[in-house]
Amino acid sequence: MTNQYFIFPAGVPHSYRSDENDPWSIYWIHFSGNLASFFAEGAGRPLNVRPGLTSRITDRNSIFQEILLTLSYGYDIENLRYASSLLTYYLASMRFLNQFRHSQKEENRINSSDIV
Repeated sequence: MTNQYFIFPAGVPHSYRSDENDPWSIYWIHFSGNLASFFAEGAGRPLNVRPGLTSRITDRNSIFQEILLTLSYGYDIENLRYASSLLTYYLASMRFLNQFRHSQKEENRINSSDIV
């Protein structure tokens, strides 16, 4: 189904494909680390990320593209750290969907006089 995501823990066999008459795009990342199980918890089944007035899907896709672009520059430690930081943000944008969407609305209410 469109506009869904899921996260399988490392080592879980899986496969996927689209229908030739109804193709779709897929963004996928293999990741591990101390926070992997945290982000995977409860996300082993498809979860909805439906577009709406505050969906920020363009922001999320830009984060994914920035991860890919950063890694295309090479795998030195600074690129890996930056890509890892972006990945955490990317995963949080789905796992904490309401907060991600709500923060954009609140950001518009903050102006420079509010910043100390």
